[in-house]
Amino acid sequence: MAEEIKWEKQEFIDCGDTLVISKSTILRSAAGYYIGRLCKTIKCANSNERPGCIEPYDRMTGYMSYDKCVIYLNSM
Repeated sequence: MAEEIKWEKQEFIDCGDTLVISKSTILRSAAGYYIGRLCKTIKCANSNERPGCIEPYDRMTGYMSYDKCVIYLNSM
């Protein structure tokens, strides 16, 4: 189930950081599985944040079973 993250695009933020956004993928939270994207920040402006830390960016679906997520993702 562990899958390599495929990074799709970069956006430049006003503070000078670069936000890199992943392709849609299956994500899991404590509440269940969903389709969403991840992001990582390069050259963080906040000294408390590690450069390149990966975190959720957006949620594209509600929660569903892993099998339904696979079907949904393949139909996108």
